Amino acid sequence: MFKIIDRYIIRKYFATFAYVSLLFLLIAVVIDFTEKQKSILSKHAPLADILLYFATFIPHIFTLLAPLFLLIAVVFFTSKMAANSEIISIHTNGISFYRFLRPYFISSLIVAAALLLLNNWLVPRLNTYRLDFLNTYVYYVASNEHGISITVDRDRDHEVIASLINFSYRSNEGYYFSLEEIKNNRLVRHTRSPRVKWLPDSGKWQLKSYEEWSLADDNVQLVEGRRKNAVLGFTPEDFNHQIEAKEAMTRSQLKEFIARDKLRGSKKVAFYEIELYGRTSNAFAIIILTLIGASFSSRKSKGGTGVNIFVALAISSLYIIFMRFASTFATNADLHPLLAVWIPNILFGLLAIWQVRRSNR
Repeated sequence: MFKIIDRYIIRKYFATFAYVSLLFLLIAVVIDFTEKQKSILSKHAPLADILLYFATFIPHIFTLLAPLFLLIAVVFFTSKMAANSEIISIHTNGISFYRFLRPYFISSLIVAAALLLLNNWLVPRLNTYRLDFLNTYVYYVASNEHGISITVDRDRDHEVIASLINFSYRSNEGYYFSLEEIKNNRLVRHTRSPRVKWLPDSGKWQLKSYEEWSLADDNVQLVEGRRKNAVLGFTPEDFNHQIEAKEAMTRSQLKEFIARDKLRGSKKVAFYEIELYGRTSNAFAIIILTLIGASFSSRKSKGGTGVNIFVALAISSLYIIFMRFASTFATNADLHPLLAVWIPNILFGLLAIWQVRRSNR
């Protein structure tokens, strides 16, 4: 009998989770397209690129919101079971509350393991295409205002700064490239190219239709050319200090990048560490929110399923608020990123323990 009940709950768990996820993902796609359609249509994005973008957007938003989708799903089907007196029948047959929770726990472990794989390996690879689409068809205008810049070389009186308007990691091409060499606070060399391409085999950059200005005293020299390959002292990875780019790195790539950024003394390391540790804490939240949802919705409520769903949404909102506050403290108040991303799970884990023990009584 126990195995029958386990299979029944596990089926309900995954079926409802899939239904809730599909419903909210469809809403997310509609909202996202509505927000971006003006930019997409004005830049005449090909249909194939649009479809590829949304094919990669769906896994991205799913991994971000999976714990919240799951909490709503657990509360929904567990409340239905309680309303139909199914849970009372289970307990009257000698099954304890802790034993009742076992299929929930097993199911949550499966989802958490799948989310770990998605967060750390599959979705980052898909995000490469998603971010490339956004840089090309959505963020292009904003990029013209700010661009992407790095300091290639710096000492007391000498500095070399490279900048791009945007960069496609799919084609290894950058647009509106500029390289400025400054000595004693004076610009002495300025190279410009509307389009550059990274050549990974040779470790060089290919500059197209370039202009190279040399400024010495009152003399200005200009060299123009259609194409040349040059070692410029940086790679596309050096432009990964964009906050969005962290989403396109697998776990191993992200760890390597953090190690390099720490050696450089970058102030943006915390952003990347939050992303790294958050991928694990996000998956672990599946287990915690499953136990919370199953516990508080396992008893009949006077308000029915609707009240329980409202409570689930409230808990979801609180979880997001705690996560935002913790991340802000990590980036602005020197709170260690590992602790920051785990604070919501610690607090909600204590709530899960209290709720489970309370329901067991």
